[in-house]
Amino acid sequence: MTGLETLLLVLILIFLGVPVAYSMMGASLLYGLVNGLPMGSMIMRAANSVDSATLLAIPAFIFAATLMNLGGVTTRIFDYVCKSRIGGWKGGLAQVNVVASLIFSGMSGAALADIGGLGKVEIKAMQDGGYTTEDAAAVTMTSSIIGPIFPPSIPLLLYAVVAQVSGLQMLMAGIVPGLVITLLLIAQVAYIARKRDWPTTIFDMTPQAKRRAFLGALPALLMPVFLVVGLVSGWYSPIELACLTVAYAFFLSVVVYREMGWRRFTAAVGETVTSASSILFLAASASLFAWVITFEGVAGLVSDYMVGITDNRYLLMALVVLVLLVWGMVLDMLAALLIFTPILLPSVVAMGVDPIQFGVVVCFTLIIGLYTPPVGVCLFLGSQITGVPAMRLFRVMTPYYLPIILALMVIIAVPAITTYLPSLIVN
Repeated sequence: MTGLETLLLVLILIFLGVPVAYSMMGASLLYGLVNGLPMGSMIMRAANSVDSATLLAIPAFIFAATLMNLGGVTTRIFDYVCKSRIGGWKGGLAQVNVVASLIFSGMSGAALADIGGLGKVEIKAMQDGGYTTEDAAAVTMTSSIIGPIFPPSIPLLLYAVVAQVSGLQMLMAGIVPGLVITLLLIAQVAYIARKRDWPTTIFDMTPQAKRRAFLGALPALLMPVFLVVGLVSGWYSPIELACLTVAYAFFLSVVVYREMGWRRFTAAVGETVTSASSILFLAASASLFAWVITFEGVAGLVSDYMVGITDNRYLLMALVVLVLLVWGMVLDMLAALLIFTPILLPSVVAMGVDPIQFGVVVCFTLIIGLYTPPVGVCLFLGSQITGVPAMRLFRVMTPYYLPIILALMVIIAVPAITTYLPSLIVN
């Protein structure tokens, strides 16, 4: 059984409806069985792959985001940003939606956490402010794209493990791209607000009321600042930063805001265990599959083929983006990341592309697939929350793809956007 046959088997199993993790694990073990490899060694290889300090940070960040969702942190972030100067702009609630997503992404690291935690609050506020449900949902879905790029980014941490690069550097690589995406979305929302005459929300608040709102939200607003400073300073490893984030989220939820009871805490633990275990099993399966692909030289064959098509690094990156966009529409994002990184990485590295930059491009490209039919996990979650049919929601979201694609092009064209901050530290 060859590596190409193993890859083909994985894809067939996925399209037959077999969960991606089981498809990769099953096909890899079958490869070992057919080729007479020791099963014990292969299972140990998969198990050892998750014995990683970088991967340990993922459950901790998931736990922190869950604590903040259930502990009243997210609602206070939105409430303050909403009542700030931004909320008084034309289409201000839509702008608040984008800015609040940036702040919350600096704590959650995942689009689904943004939608599930902050999304319901944002959509209801926009509906009450005179926006249609479709517009409110479209802005919320689009702004949640920031979550998986801005640190602490779970996809970037997984990429770091597969590509064998520094997890700390990968997290730092997402800071500037996250800000670029935010600014472009703000500009697009401002344009659409004027074009569609969206309402200007006026908050008639006394200076004392504004001060109270700020002081109430300040502990929550310090969380992303704390994370970014910790990353840029290089004082903490990803797992240390994740554990400190959990401790701070617990402190806010229990001591400061006093909304975290025993029942909510146990619910947060259960949700974290479920999410983290599925991600770690997926990582173990992908690691074994990546070893098979590498051992059989599939990545080398793909690299030779793609380099033979063009010797222009930008055309090669465009080709990679096209491939990932197509597969991102039909595969789970994390699964696609773990499958295609070991296959495509040698090609782009051979052309002189920095693996840090490539990681951000891969993750951002696959994130777009979360919002694109026919699978579109985030798209269907938004449909479920709002009751708007998924395809109608996709049509309303279409104008927001312009700043997203533009941001992707900027990230590809200007490597320093992703590589400068990581270059400041030595791992």
